[in-house]
Amino acid sequence: MPLPQNNPEQSPSWEKLKNLATSVQATTLIDLFKNDSSRVSKMSLEWQDFYVDFSKNLITEEAWNALYDLAIFSELDAAKQAYFNGDLINETEGRAVLHTALRAKHSNAKVNGKEVNHEVAEVKQRIQALSEAVISGSKKRIYSKALHRHCKHWDRRVRFGSCDGYRSTSLLQKPPQGSFYEQC
Repeated sequence: MPLPQNNPEQSPSWEKLKNLATSVQATTLIDLFKNDSSRVSKMSLEWQDFYVDFSKNLITEEAWNALYDLAIFSELDAAKQAYFNGDLINETEGRAVLHTALRAKHSNAKVNGKEVNHEVAEVKQRIQALSEAVISGSKKRIYSKALHRHCKHWDRRVRFGSCDGYRSTSLLQKPPQGSFYEQC
């Protein structure tokens, strides 16, 4: 099932949201809290261990309701169902997107009604093998240096080819003099 193709700009809520965005620019959070003593309870939610508080954003209850109406118009619920059901919603590649299955500890993901647990487990094993090879130093770059020695700040989750904003366009390219790389 492809995703719904409703253009949100055709929704009555769209124009309303544009107008509300303009009008809220003259408002402050202090004003919003002064005018509504129950703002936090109205604009926050709890689910399991998550607490999300939208009250400290420059959004009014009217805008909140218009966003809800826009979600209804856009058939967001149907899109979410298609996503979690493993429907073929990636129109470019003509396949399902299984991000949730790859991130879950145990997956019951299905694509076209067929369980794909085995395929998901294989991908996770390949990701783990690559990660372990990088961490151990057995996975080398082109010129035989270990990837994880690329930067001493590896434990701070610095990504390959990127260290404090400098991005190498080639693994063979020497970093600019005085760059953060020289400190690594």
